Parts: sequence; structure tokens; C-alpha cells
Amino acid sequence: MKIENSSYIPEKWRFYIVYGIAFTLFLLVGGRLFFLTVVDKDFLQNQGDIRAERTETIPATRGMILDRRGEPLAVSTPTWTVIANPKNSGQKSLTKVFHQSRKLSA
Repeated sequence: MKIENSSYIPEKWRFYIVYGIAFTLFLLVGGRLFFLTVVDKDFLQNQGDIRAERTETIPATRGMILDRRGEPLAVSTPTWTVIANPKNSGQKSLTKVFHQSRKLSA
């Protein structure tokens, strides 16, 4: 069997079909990317925030520190913290806060 033409070139229409399909897929993916990043951006940003950002209160209770006989040396108790900024409040309101905090602690 003798091959007369050793450089076989397939039909050109096959190349056009393959390139057409590849170009169409490229346009579909690019269009979807554009839709997700430009048109539907607010919805997706909100969904990401819901999944990533959350506020959770974790109680910071600690165990007791005991000596070798089992007697407590240090015990954690829940406390309140009162903070007053003197720049934002006058002298009378600071005195009032001080007296109220003394009543709460008694």
C-alpha cells in the first residue's frame, strides 16, 4: 500500500466547527462571569456576608484554681464594667455615674 500524499490535511469545515464550539463556550463562560460580577453583585455580596460575618457571644467562664487540698485559691465570678469618658460628659454627670456605680456594687 503506497500513500501518495503523506501530508494529509483534514477538511477545513472540521476546524471551523471545533473553533466555533470553543468560541461559543468561551462566550458563555464570559457572559456568566459578567452577569455574576456586575449584574448580580449585590445579591452575592450579601450571601457572602451572611456566611462569613456573624456575631456570637461566648461566655468566658473559667475553672477554679485549687490548692493541693482542693480548696479554691481563685474563683471566677461574673462582673460588670462601667466606663465613662470624661471628655464626653461633664463633672456633674461623672459624679452621678460614680454614685450610681457605688449603689450597684453595694
